[in-house]
Amino acid sequence: MITWYCTRRFLEVLDIKPVESPRPSTTTLGDWYANLVWTTCGNLLVFSNEKTFVSVAIPVSQHDQIEMMFNLRVGNLLSICLLYTSPSP
Repeated sequence: MITWYCTRRFLEVLDIKPVESPRPSTTTLGDWYANLVWTTCGNLLVFSNEKTFVSVAIPVSQHDQIEMMFNLRVGNLLSICLLYTSPSP
Protein backbone atom coordinates (compact mmCIF):
# COMPACT_ATOMS: atom_id res chain seq x y z
CA MET A 1 0.00 0.00 0.00
CA ILE A 2 1.26 3.49 -0.87
CA THR A 3 0.52 6.45 1.39
CA TRP A 4 0.33 9.99 0.04
CA TYR A 5 0.58 12.86 2.50
CA CYS A 6 -1.23 15.67 0.69
CA THR A 7 -1.35 19.41 1.13
CA ARG A 8 -4.71 21.08 1.69
CA ARG A 9 -4.56 22.65 -1.80
CA PHE A 10 -4.01 19.22 -3.35
CA LEU A 11 -7.01 17.78 -1.50
CA GLU A 12 -9.23 20.74 -2.38
CA VAL A 13 -8.45 20.63 -6.10
CA LEU A 14 -9.14 16.90 -6.27
CA ASP A 15 -12.09 17.15 -3.87
CA ILE A 16 -10.68 14.41 -1.61
CA LYS A 17 -11.40 14.00 2.10
CA PRO A 18 -8.26 13.44 4.20
CA VAL A 19 -7.84 10.30 6.30
CA GLU A 20 -7.57 10.99 10.05
CA SER A 21 -4.52 8.79 10.68
CA PRO A 22 -3.10 7.18 7.53
CA ARG A 23 -1.15 3.97 7.76
CA PRO A 24 2.49 4.07 6.65
CA SER A 25 3.35 2.66 3.25
CA THR A 26 4.25 -0.99 2.98
CA THR A 27 6.42 -0.49 -0.12
CA THR A 28 10.21 -0.32 -0.20
CA LEU A 29 10.15 3.35 -1.19
CA GLY A 30 7.90 4.30 1.73
CA ASP A 31 5.63 7.33 1.89
CA TRP A 32 5.10 10.05 -0.71
CA TYR A 33 4.24 13.73 -0.26
CA ALA A 34 1.84 15.36 -2.72
CA ASN A 35 1.43 19.02 -3.54
CA LEU A 36 -0.20 21.20 -6.16
CA VAL A 37 2.18 23.38 -8.15
CA TRP A 38 0.84 26.28 -10.21
CA THR A 39 2.68 26.93 -13.51
CA THR A 40 1.99 29.15 -16.49
CA CYS A 41 1.88 26.08 -18.74
CA GLY A 42 -0.64 24.23 -16.59
CA ASN A 43 -0.98 23.11 -13.00
CA LEU A 44 0.82 19.99 -11.80
CA LEU A 45 0.31 17.42 -9.08
CA VAL A 46 3.82 16.77 -7.76
CA PHE A 47 4.68 13.70 -5.68
CA SER A 48 8.00 13.47 -3.80
CA ASN A 49 9.32 10.35 -2.13
CA GLU A 50 10.35 10.73 1.52
CA LYS A 51 13.35 8.39 1.30
CA THR A 52 14.85 9.07 -2.12
CA PHE A 53 13.47 12.56 -2.90
CA VAL A 54 12.53 11.21 -6.33
CA SER A 55 9.64 13.27 -7.69
CA VAL A 56 7.04 12.74 -10.38
CA ALA A 57 4.60 15.26 -11.83
CA ILE A 58 1.15 14.70 -13.29
CA PRO A 59 -0.88 17.41 -15.02
CA VAL A 60 -4.00 18.34 -13.04
CA SER A 61 -5.98 17.69 -16.22
CA GLN A 62 -5.24 13.96 -15.71
CA HIS A 63 -6.50 13.91 -12.12
CA ASP A 64 -9.23 11.41 -13.00
CA GLN A 65 -6.48 8.84 -13.73
CA ILE A 66 -4.17 9.87 -10.89
CA GLU A 67 -3.38 6.42 -9.48
CA MET A 68 -2.63 4.90 -12.87
CA MET A 69 -0.53 7.91 -13.95
CA PHE A 70 1.39 7.86 -10.64
CA ASN A 71 2.16 4.15 -11.00
CA LEU A 72 3.24 4.57 -14.64
CA ARG A 73 5.54 7.51 -13.91
CA VAL A 74 7.18 5.89 -10.88
CA GLY A 75 7.56 2.64 -12.84
CA ASN A 76 9.20 4.48 -15.74
CA LEU A 77 11.65 6.21 -13.39
CA LEU A 78 12.55 2.97 -11.65
CA SER A 79 13.13 1.14 -14.94
CA ILE A 80 15.40 3.93 -16.16
CA CYS A 81 17.33 3.85 -12.88
CA LEU A 82 17.77 0.09 -13.16
CA LEU A 83 18.88 0.39 -16.76
CA TYR A 84 21.65 2.87 -15.94
CA THR A 85 22.77 1.41 -12.62
CA SER A 86 22.86 -2.31 -13.37
CA PRO A 87 26.31 -3.73 -14.13
CA SER A 88 27.18 -4.50 -17.75
CA PRO A 89 27.42 -8.19 -18.69
